[in-house]
Amino acid sequence: MNESNLKIIEAQLASLIAVLKIKVTFFKSEEESHHVKYVMIDTKSNEVLNK
Repeated sequence: MNESNLKIIEAQLASLIAVLKIKVTFFKSEEESHHVKYVMIDTKSNEVLNK
């Protein structure tokens, strides 16, 4: 492998990692929004369940 091949692979890995980070944040925010909806349903007794 020469140096230009390594640079291409590094660039591909960097973009892959960036995409994975975006997906992870997306899933985290999805979970949080589901959790918030669930908490809103369960707070009819005015108790704060989201601690």
